[in-house]
Order: sequence, then structure tokens, then C-alpha cells
Amino acid sequence: MHALDPPSDELEPASMRLQTLFEARWIFAVLVLLGALSLLLTPWLALLFLVLIGYTFAFFRDPERIPPADADVVVAAADGVVVEVADLEESEVVRATMRRVAIFLSVFDVHTNRAPIDGRIIYREHHAGLCLDARNPDCSVKNEAMTWAFENPRATLVVRQITGAIARRIVGWSKISIVLETGSIDTTAPASFNVNSFNNSARSAARRSETICPIPTRLSSRRV
Repeated sequence: MHALDPPSDELEPASMRLQTLFEARWIFAVLVLLGALSLLLTPWLALLFLVLIGYTFAFFRDPERIPPADADVVVAAADGVVVEVADLEESEVVRATMRRVAIFLSVFDVHTNRAPIDGRIIYREHHAGLCLDARNPDCSVKNEAMTWAFENPRATLVVRQITGAIARRIVGWSKISIVLETGSIDTTAPASFNVNSFNNSARSAARRSETICPIPTRLSSRRV
């Protein structure tokens, strides 16, 4: 599951974390029920379900992140590993050549996403699809996805959230026209985007809301 956090005047950080855990309510319910039933067989089996419950809490965690104060940056929308930096034609929103920064999220990464820049949401579109493994080359085309576009006076950025074999559902809390503060995922930016925080030949780590990508425009960077 991936979720773009709502603006800070809608939900306080503690409420957002509770909302994130609430999305996993049925997973917790099933694991608790199976864990209780397993006690009738063997405590060792119950221990397994206890570990799974702990992992579920970790998967749906939403740690506090403080974006850099530099006004000339775009922050990573997600935790993960940068697997590709490339120029391509963005055909859904901007319809122009954009620079894509693709971030792979493992099952151990935080799966709550944030807006990469301050700005207004001008586009949000859900795309039905499969749930292929995120390492599958076809996943970015065939998998279920959610496309977002953020706009401010300096730039328009597109964020594309893509499901995987485990994170099979995308929950978006924010709506079109809402103004967000900064807080892959597949992020595209103008072709002049200077990705000097990442190395395309190396699997560089990205940390949501703290890893920066300077661009030649002025963008404010504050927590959602």
C-alpha cells in the first residue's frame, strides 16, 4: 500500500500514523485470530504470527521526516533505492520530455509517500492493472498505478505510484486542488532537472522527504 499524506491542516502527524495503521486493520484482525487459534496447537506457531504482526506494524510505519530547508530542492517522494534516472516522454500529464527518477521500494521500506514539492495537486488518476513483482520489467506498464501531478509557480512534477506483488493496493488521501507542503515510486520532473544527488550506475538510497534533488528553480521544502 502507498499513500500520499494529506496537508498538515487536515490531519496531525499522530492522526496520519493512526490512519496508516487503520488501513491494515483486516490484516491485523486475521493475524490476531490465527495467532489465537494457533495457541491451541503449539506456542511456537503462535510465535510466528506474533512476528508477522510485528512486521505488519513495521510495514505500515510512518516515521517523522524533516525535509531540508533549502528552497531549491525537490525531495524524494518515497524511501527506497534509485534504480533508474532517465529522460523520457511523459504522455499522461505534461506531454513533454521529462527526467524520471525511479525508486524501488522493498518490503522493508516505508510505504507511506509524500509530496516532493510544495504545490497544488492538479491531476490524480487511478489506473487498473496487475500486481506483478516490482522487479518485473513490465510492472511499470502493466501494474495497477496512481498518477499524481503537483504544480507550483516554478515547476510541475509527476509522481506515479505502482503496486507490486505484496503492496497490492494504493490508497490516496489527498484530492485534486488541495495544496500540499513537501513532505518511487516513479517521479518525473522537467528535463532541466539536475539529479546530482543520485548516481544512475549505482543503486543509490533515497529517503523520503530528506533525500534532495536540486533543480534550477526555487521550490520550498517543508513537511506535509
